[in-house]
Amino acid sequence: MPWIHIDDLSEIYLKAITDEHMHGAYNACITDNTTNSGFSKTLATILGYSIWLPKVPAFILKLTLGEMSKAVLKGQRVSSQKIQKTGFEFQFTDLEKTLLSCLH
Repeated sequence: MPWIHIDDLSEIYLKAITDEHMHGAYNACITDNTTNSGFSKTLATILGYSIWLPKVPAFILKLTLGEMSKAVLKGQRVSSQKIQKTGFEFQFTDLEKTLLSCLH
């Protein structure tokens, strides 16, 4: 599940406006392979909640979602390599620290 801190996103927008060498599309996200389950559990822990996420059997998702089940079951990998090649450095790369910073 791709994610990004609002401050990093704002910095990418500013870089895109001011850097005349940037052209085309860029992925604005951290590429740490965070899963939805991992993100949800981390967020719940930080907020002081416990969370229980049931695992739905793959065959049920295939039956109900058909071809779209591949996106749910396998996920999608997104790379931020292109934006990083421009010299951009993410300030928020740790999910737990990022979520904690959003509480203040």
